[in-house]
Amino acid sequence: MLQRIFSLLITLTLSASIYADNFTGSVFLKHQKFNDLTTNGSLEFSDLTITGKFVSHGSVIGTKLTCNHFSNSGSLQVKDFKASHGIVEGALYGEHIVVLENLKISGECDVSKSKFGTIEINSDTATFEDSEIANIIVKFANKSQKIILKGKTIVAGNIIFESGYGKIYLSSKTKIIGKVKGAELIKQ
Repeated sequence: MLQRIFSLLITLTLSASIYADNFTGSVFLKHQKFNDLTTNGSLEFSDLTITGKFVSHGSVIGTKLTCNHFSNSGSLQVKDFKASHGIVEGALYGEHIVVLENLKISGECDVSKSKFGTIEINSDTATFEDSEIANIIVKFANKSQKIILKGKTIVAGNIIFESGYGKIYLSSKTKIIGKVKGAELIKQ
């Protein structure tokens, strides 16, 4: 009971815009604006704007977040997420994700209706559906890495598997405009 009251007080306290902050423990943020934000614990959000850097050490789940640079060590499950560049040290799930420049993912990836610059992936599997991607670089993790391209996904540049043992599963509507290196193409 005391924990619920404390959680409610935190939620009520965070109703106004804050310039920069650091939260420890689980936090829920709704309709907030920050210059910089760091969370050390799980974050649930709705409608966040971070003009500078967003750093999270824990799972992140929510809808509508805009930031410049982000770094997340934990799973990231988002909808309507926009950033210039970032790092995810964990799984990435979601839709309507836009990362304009570089994105590094060290975990499973399953996204749809999204747009990315260059993605560097260090995991076994990554799935993109109805998405636009500039380039994909798959770092060597093992000999059974795969990329699954579904729907109308377009890769405008190259797909490179550093291991030389990659597999790319693609639908009939998927387009790869650049070159494929180190991978076998498998049409579904």
